[in-house]
Amino acid sequence: KDWDKIAAWISDNLPQKIVKTASAVWVDLNRALFGFVRAQLILISITTVLVIIGLFLLRLPYALTMGLLIGLVDLLPYLGISIVFVPWIIYVFMEGNITFGIGLAVLYAIVMIARHLSEPKVYSSSLGLYPLVTLISLFVGLKLFGFIGLLIGPTLVIIGLSFHRAGVFRDIRNYIRYGSVDRGEG
Repeated sequence: KDWDKIAAWISDNLPQKIVKTASAVWVDLNRALFGFVRAQLILISITTVLVIIGLFLLRLPYALTMGLLIGLVDLLPYLGISIVFVPWIIYVFMEGNITFGIGLAVLYAIVMIARHLSEPKVYSSSLGLYPLVTLISLFVGLKLFGFIGLLIGPTLVIIGLSFHRAGVFRDIRNYIRYGSVDRGEG
């Protein structure tokens, strides 16, 4: 409710350079957040379409409904469709329906491969990162922080890029080197 008052107070009481830089970082981070949501929706759509097609090919009754429900489950971070497919495949094999079980396993593998192949490209185009940078941030985040690192890694890269684009690192370097953020811009 008081956001406008707080923003006006900050604008009036901080140096204009800091306000301008903070505003640029804020805009960039908002763009990245919406880019992340967009990327998630694209990936979930890819998964849903592939699952629906696969279930139709397997001649499963209610394939469209099942595919849409599995697409919704894909919203769960890290678990995604595995939470549905793995127990389902195990159950079908235990019931003795080997052909359908193999079909489900192949569908699951195709969906997972397609998702993992498209993930870096979708994230990079939606977040404004190069695919290699996205992959490295995902890998480093995973190694340093575990599963939560898959979010932390790209987030830190996005924050770092936002600071870079806004000139925060340049200003810090200039302040350390010259005692002022206005020197050494050439």
